[in-house]
Amino acid sequence: MIKQKMIEKEEDLVCSMNHKLPIYMVVCDKTIDKKKRLLCNLCMDNLETNLNNVMSFKKVAQLIEENQKKKVEQMEQDIMMNINQIYELQKTFDQLKSYIIQQLDQFISNTNEMG
Repeated sequence: MIKQKMIEKEEDLVCSMNHKLPIYMVVCDKTIDKKKRLLCNLCMDNLETNLNNVMSFKKVAQLIEENQKKKVEQMEQDIMMNINQIYELQKTFDQLKSYIIQQLDQFISNTNEMG
């Protein structure tokens, strides 16, 4: 099975105000600049506006992980389907090879009988 992992290290992520604290919440509003979407506890305390579209960082990380897991599972299914198709194609080629050899043997046998 293919293993997925987060590209960014959690400790390397920086909140919107560059506090050196762990990320606590994520603003899911796409109209807000990406660099302003990550919030630490201090950012939350200093937040002047009421944001409706906010999720905990752990929940966002969990959703991303689940999404990646689904993508990996779909990719694995596609790969297995392709492998099975290749095996079927290989069987068909083997059958075709046997048929051609049989026909050539028959042709040679018929030629030898004539001459």
